[in-house]
Amino acid sequence: MKPTAAPPSLSDLVLRYARLLDRGHYDEWLELFAENGSYSVIPRENRDRGARLFVLNDSKAQLQRRIAQFRDTYHMKTIHMVTNVEVEPDGGEAGRVTSYFTLYRDGVLVFVGQYEFDVAQHGTGWRIRRCQVVLDTELVRIIQMPI
Repeated sequence: MKPTAAPPSLSDLVLRYARLLDRGHYDEWLELFAENGSYSVIPRENRDRGARLFVLNDSKAQLQRRIAQFRDTYHMKTIHMVTNVEVEPDGGEAGRVTSYFTLYRDGVLVFVGQYEFDVAQHGTGWRIRRCQVVLDTELVRIIQMPI
């Protein structure tokens, strides 16, 4: 199916994802995920050749523990820049949303890549079933907190 411009609610989900991380609102960020949601980070070359060699591959529960462990010591100012948000509908209550991103930490560009979200309708909004962060950055820095 051909990607189309994302409906406002799905565009808002992607932008909210980045904004909540930038503001350090990690509990609200976790609420964007379905209870059985997952979060992974993989270099593009691994993903493109089918190698399941992830930098991170966490369930929502693992993400909660990761955030609890690092939230008090992680003090970097982050700025996400998100662009080219597209959605591939899958019926009316699910879909895939992709976008490109750049991530600055304390004013230094550290990550460039693509977000791939599998989403599902949940009540009056959308929840992330799967978030895969595909990194185009050659140097993979130590990742403690979500990208």
